Amino acid sequence: MRWARVPAPVRHLAAGAAERWGGVRGGKAALGLREDSPALAAYVASRALFADAGLDFEALNRCSDYWEQVRLNYAPFDTAPRSGTADVYIHEMPGGQYTNLREQAESLGLGHRWPEIARMYADVNRAFGDIVKVTPSSKVVGDMALFLIQHGMTVHEFENLGPNHSLNIPNSVVEMFEGALGVPEGGWPPKIASVILKGRKPGRGRPGARLGKTTGWIHRAALKMKGVKAFGGVEYLKVDDAGFHVRIEGRDTLLPVDHVVICAGQEPQRELADPLRAAGVPVQLIGGADVAAELDAKRAIDQGTRIALVV
Repeated sequence: MRWARVPAPVRHLAAGAAERWGGVRGGKAALGLREDSPALAAYVASRALFADAGLDFEALNRCSDYWEQVRLNYAPFDTAPRSGTADVYIHEMPGGQYTNLREQAESLGLGHRWPEIARMYADVNRAFGDIVKVTPSSKVVGDMALFLIQHGMTVHEFENLGPNHSLNIPNSVVEMFEGALGVPEGGWPPKIASVILKGRKPGRGRPGARLGKTTGWIHRAALKMKGVKAFGGVEYLKVDDAGFHVRIEGRDTLLPVDHVVICAGQEPQRELADPLRAAGVPVQLIGGADVAAELDAKRAIDQGTRIALVV
């Protein structure tokens, strides 16, 4: 083996695997920083690891070529950092929160102030007691950081407001300090908690411990005891001065009500599909544009993936 011609990361991992590890991790070359490991093709090309691994060099290269084109197609939407940065040791943002918060900043016209936002994130995190930052607590820290940047305030200035202020603090921050996500060991820092909750006491104990029973049948039984009627198979027709006109299992019925609460679902929007098809552009409808129903995003991802595999 001529180690001088093998990339340094491959040399080090191969040596470690040979001496004491059962295996190493490899990734796709085209994804670069998106994967924290050397390319599998580099292992195969250098023959540094496991000659009998069953990996095909040409197949790996074709896979990498495919993902390289995918990255080019999605470049306008790729907001991830183009290079490594040691700032993560300061702000401690999880990777997903980093890109999401940067998108939020851009949408608010604050993209050019990203370095300030990242440092404000670190300041807010320390003021919150250096909390565990996972979804959704990491987003709460980001919401507070953007709030302070927008209001031109430092964390120190915010802490010194006291409870009698008129600021509308983001709901996510207030709810977290009320105990919606739990309470850190030792509780919330009292000074900033007093400002966020405007003098109210922070929540304590297990999240949800003070919530009532939420089982569906209990609610239905309680509604029935109060004379509330529930109907299935209802088609909504119109509302006029006489009341609420519906069709229940094919029979038109008037409900003489004086208050109507409408919970309207979404409607598919397909106005662009036909003009595109007329222009000879292939069109596929997915997600809510296909069928407006529950879990649109999950279905859209599945449909989009299946289409991508055949185009």
